[in-house]
Amino acid sequence: MGFLNTVRKYSEGRKGDVLGGFSFQMLSMGVVFVKQIALVPLFLTVLPLSEYAGWLVLQGVLNMFVVFNPGFADYYRQQIAEGHGRRDSQAIIRMVIELRRFQFSLALAISTVACFAAYFDFFAYVGIDMSGASMHWAVVFALYALVVSILRESLSIVSIGLGHVTQVSMYGVISEIIGVAVTLAFYKALGVAALAMGSLVSSITRYAMDWCLNAKLMKSYADVTVHDISISYRFSRELWMTFAGRIARIFLLSSDLVLIAKFFSDETVVNYGLLKKLLVFAGSFLDRISNLLIAPVSSYFSSSTPHDQKVKVAKMLSYFGWSSSLVLLIFGALASPMVIQFWIGEEYVMPLSNVAALSTFIAATGLVKWELLLRFSRGQFYQFAVVFVVFAVLVTLARFFTSLMEIESLFYFSQASIAMVMVFVVLITWRSSILHGVHA
Repeated sequence: MGFLNTVRKYSEGRKGDVLGGFSFQMLSMGVVFVKQIALVPLFLTVLPLSEYAGWLVLQGVLNMFVVFNPGFADYYRQQIAEGHGRRDSQAIIRMVIELRRFQFSLALAISTVACFAAYFDFFAYVGIDMSGASMHWAVVFALYALVVSILRESLSIVSIGLGHVTQVSMYGVISEIIGVAVTLAFYKALGVAALAMGSLVSSITRYAMDWCLNAKLMKSYADVTVHDISISYRFSRELWMTFAGRIARIFLLSSDLVLIAKFFSDETVVNYGLLKKLLVFAGSFLDRISNLLIAPVSSYFSSSTPHDQKVKVAKMLSYFGWSSSLVLLIFGALASPMVIQFWIGEEYVMPLSNVAALSTFIAATGLVKWELLLRFSRGQFYQFAVVFVVFAVLVTLARFFTSLMEIESLFYFSQASIAMVMVFVVLITWRSSILHGVHA
């Protein structure tokens, strides 16, 4: 309890909360590294190659299921943070009620769609071998983990919006550690199902911790009476743009493994999936920090802070994203093949040209996500939606047609080229975006 009280006191105030959240996000990345990268050789000694390939594809498919969680959490996190910055209790409670309705409905929708998908053998259709009991239970556990995560999200979003990033991030670290421990305890006996079981236990643990924090925070608003009794699903222009942008992001990041599994060999799936895991892990630094900053930045720019200081902070955040993406590109192109060769095995290393192309795509996509999520936090919903939708449509079409041609290198280079075009779009709109919203 003493440690938890220390974390809570340190996180009081916007600066302490951001720094505390950042620290726990770095710890979380260490745990994710163990789960997604360090333990892969251990799993490959037990799991057949086709089964592990199926697990990689299953993760991509489940990411596509998140289409039914289309970014409302992003919108409400931004809105709750703005209300917190203005000290508007009415707006906060109204948004909390709406968010809970959305998340419950979305969890119900995902459960329904998942049942239909399982009944009509959707997972087998996209290239997952469902003949073994281990993969069958992996799908069941993974779907339950997804539904619990959707239900939990409304709790963590409220807590983050109210300035408790540090505690929510700490809970993420604890739950990830428990999930890894469960996986290690059962992977020899259960095979690939143990990987999904670890995710399920992690989701349930985090749900319980987030619920306790959320219940405590909501006590402060117990006496707030919402005058607008006609609370409903407010499909405003901003909400629709969040919807479109989030769905586009999901297809952008998830359709590749599904198409590769459908048109290429298991070896290609595993080689591509392992490299992507490593690069996405390295790039998740930007992704996690951008998600971490949506609420604090939104609260900051809706406060009465002087204009010059807001411009300075906005520029600093953009410079950080650009420099970090460059580092990721260099690491991906030069170091990632050596990491895979040393840690997993030389047979899993892709040709250097393909590695460079995939590294370019991941780094460029990370930069676009960083810029657009920060712009989103400052109220620029239009850019967030339009760029992601165009980006996703072009990449998905390129992936589909190059898969039909069954040319691996063309698959990689086409998506990398489109990603670089999107970076150019971000670059030419950079200065106007820095200044937008700063006057608020």
